Amino acid sequence: VMEGVCLSTNAYLTFLLRESTNAIPTTTSWFNVDPSKVVIVQFEGRELWKELYVGPNTTQYIPTIYNTASTWNYLDSIMYGHEYIQYYFGKTANGCRSHGDLPLYETWCKLRAMRQVQADFPRAEYFLYMDTDAVVDYQFRDRSLLDLLHNMTTEWLPDWNIDERPFALNQEGPGMWCGMVDEGNFSHCLNTGTILWKRSMESTSIMEHWWMSADDPYDSRELNPLGIPFREGSTEAD
Repeated sequence: VMEGVCLSTNAYLTFLLRESTNAIPTTTSWFNVDPSKVVIVQFEGRELWKELYVGPNTTQYIPTIYNTASTWNYLDSIMYGHEYIQYYFGKTANGCRSHGDLPLYETWCKLRAMRQVQADFPRAEYFLYMDTDAVVDYQFRDRSLLDLLHNMTTEWLPDWNIDERPFALNQEGPGMWCGMVDEGNFSHCLNTGTILWKRSMESTSIMEHWWMSADDPYDSRELNPLGIPFREGSTEAD
């Protein structure tokens, strides 16, 4: 996606911000932002409901773990007047396919969801993508996302200017994935389990270039040093 950067798809809630020597604290006044202009978006390609056989001619449907997390995040959204949407593309012919019509692993479709949510919520300004195994932690349930953003940009990360750097990824924690990334000579080990962005030309461009990269050739060690299969039915790079 970006030179020297490798992305994973697990979920942590620590935002990584680009280093900047001339960072200017954000001028955004979060208290003046309409809560409805904040959207939590999720995507799932697996089944959200599971059939449970109860008895003859009786079947109940129970939510899977992916549906449970979505319900939690939906309730958190409406509590504070934020918008919420979950996309389910499923195992369809036009499910998770690239711009060039290549079949992709389902995790790529989080990008499809992120691009789609901007079109479906044209008034929205701020978006938080969360994998379906990620939830708003219980210790933060008493604060809206706008409150948390205010704390992030005034107390926790005062040098972060979301207007200058409108696309925030996660720093992956220590583990096997970052070990693989180090072996591949990447400079950053990032995580896409949660992504925060502000609508802007820059953030939209990042998502467009990222999505278009799904059509890049990943069949060589030069372009794919970790040998990861990126597409449905593909094998490790030779």
